[in-house]
Amino acid sequence: RLKTPDPFITTIVVGLGIVVAVPIVAACYLPGEAAIGLVGLIPIVGGAWCWRESARGRNQRAMGLFAVMSVLFLTAMFGFAALRVDKHQNAKPMIAAIRDDCKMLHPPIAAYRFFRESTVYYSGGPVTRCEGDRQAALEQLAAFLAPGGRSYVIATDRQERELMEAFPGRLKAIFRHPRFLAPGEMVVFRCDGES
Repeated sequence: RLKTPDPFITTIVVGLGIVVAVPIVAACYLPGEAAIGLVGLIPIVGGAWCWRESARGRNQRAMGLFAVMSVLFLTAMFGFAALRVDKHQNAKPMIAAIRDDCKMLHPPIAAYRFFRESTVYYSGGPVTRCEGDRQAALEQLAAFLAPGGRSYVIATDRQERELMEAFPGRLKAIFRHPRFLAPGEMVVFRCDGES
């Protein structure tokens, strides 16, 4: 027999936290996805029901209900919330924009001072990483662009000005997408070779 229903109270509090906090966070980083917070209703209702059953001495039933609630909560998290969050990832639409622009399966792509492994996954080919301090990253990017021909550079809007200053007239922004769980935008630049 459980001595106190405290674990169920904790479950209720966690559910309340999800219902309150997720819409606030979503407003900043996942616009239009406040409904994800509704997932918190599962531990609120389930925790309250388990607490009631436990308080009445029906601990076996409370544990069974807790197991069912846990399965429902995980299903909602991965079958609803995760899918809604995934729509805001930016690698897939960036690579799609590059392919639409160049009509190539594996165009040359560089990531300038910002890299996500998912970019490599969606591109299906290598992505040149231009990293380090500004000077080192610019030198790496210059080497990437040196062969000429059409190529693409992925960066954030914070680096847009430095790229335009370093490569005047060579880069053209062809796609913008909000950053995932961060302020600002991801920008895809096309380079058609020497200007």
